Amino acid sequence: MRGKRGAVHFHAVIRLDGPEGPESPPPSWATVGLLADAIRAAAHHSYTSVSAAAADDQPARIFRWGTQLDVRPVKAFGDGSDITEQAVASYVAKYATKAAENTGTFDRRIGELAELERHQVPDHTRRLIKACKTLDPLYPDRRLWAWAHMLGFRGHFSSKSRRYSTTLGELRQADADYRTAQEREALDLDDREPDTVLTLADWQYAGHGHTPGESALAASIARDIAPLRWQRMRQAAMRERAGDRWTETDYVFTTRTGRPIEQRNVYRSFTRVASNAGLRVIRLHDARHGTATLLTAAGVAPRVVMEILGHSQIAVTMNI
Repeated sequence: MRGKRGAVHFHAVIRLDGPEGPESPPPSWATVGLLADAIRAAAHHSYTSVSAAAADDQPARIFRWGTQLDVRPVKAFGDGSDITEQAVASYVAKYATKAAENTGTFDRRIGELAELERHQVPDHTRRLIKACKTLDPLYPDRRLWAWAHMLGFRGHFSSKSRRYSTTLGELRQADADYRTAQEREALDLDDREPDTVLTLADWQYAGHGHTPGESALAASIARDIAPLRWQRMRQAAMRERAGDRWTETDYVFTTRTGRPIEQRNVYRSFTRVASNAGLRVIRLHDARHGTATLLTAAGVAPRVVMEILGHSQIAVTMNI
């Protein structure tokens, strides 16, 4: 069964098992119609409501399921055929692969509401983000503004019954074991116990020195050392001028009093420099993607690009 989509909507795939678990059939009286009626009754029952205490000038409220409730059987392909595990998986995957970005919002946290206008965020999405901003001081424990780019949602998109399904950790481990078996088969290696240490005495010549791109990168790093030393002297002068107002944070770039620089101020400077140079204004995060593209075009090894961008996995770097 599934719930109908709304501004805040919830999808649930519900099934009835027999008394012995997923492998046993449900009793004869447990029909699809009875399950649908039970879901509708539960949605309107008082025990499915949540009370929110009053905050500042906002009165206490009771949150309950809305009137837009759409309960229907999940069909295999809409042709009346029997339900299958593949049909359920396809239904879940349809929504699991969607993200908040599909609504036109950001893929990062929002610094200020002015960003919504600059990036032409759709009206409906903009209203949801502004609601997060308005409600954030009233319910600080919810951290609505910090998660406004996710429309206030900060949980995992999926939860499952352990009895019927499995945990995400077990799925990741199964995937790792499968890939390990693939590598072992490709390398024609014998099966080993999980804790066995296998040493391969096979040496191959991979090359020497840097590629042209890596040489240019090393030279640019050497050039960047001088500005960093100048910044250290500049920061020492700012520390002396600030006196007791200085806050020690160990950051390389700070405000005049040693505090971290606000994200929105960095973005203002970034857009001003880009405009003065006659360049198209982009998101600051997109500059990372541009860096990856330029480094790759210059012949820098993907592993080196990964280290520069701070990615934990090479797959993330290769997908940019």
